[in-house]
Parts: sequence; structure tokens; C-alpha cells
Amino acid sequence: MKELLGLSGVVLVAWEHKAIVESIVPKIPVASGTPPTHWNGSRFDVVLRFDRPDGATGFAFQELFPMLLSGDSDKPLH
Repeated sequence: MKELLGLSGVVLVAWEHKAIVESIVPKIPVASGTPPTHWNGSRFDVVLRFDRPDGATGFAFQELFPMLLSGDSDKPLH
């Protein structure tokens, strides 16, 4: 995480969903928005987006629902 947080530009992290909310998200300094603390094991239709403007220390969090497949949900994880 230390190395990831030091990067600039667009960074894509793909990981097992349970590990994301337990091991990765808690280490991201969030300035706005509320990231989930639990991820239902049957949800594969959610993208967690963290934006950090140049010079900012905290990220703005946003939960995205691409709705790519039939049956995908637009309901937040929390």
C-alpha cells in the first residue's frame, strides 16, 4: 500500500473482494465518501473508485455500478 499511495496518475488494483475491504481500503486516507467495510461474497458488479487531486493527501471515494451483465445490481455495498 505504501508504494501504491506514492504513485501518481491512474492506478488499477484488482484483488479478491474480501481482502479489499479488510486489508486495502482501511489503509487508504479517505477525505470524502464512505468506503464499505463489508463485501458480500456474491457481489462481483461493483467498482470502488478513489480519486486524489494533485497535492491532496486524502482521496474522494465513490462506489460505481457498471451494470454490465443481466442481474447486476446498482445497490451500494453498505
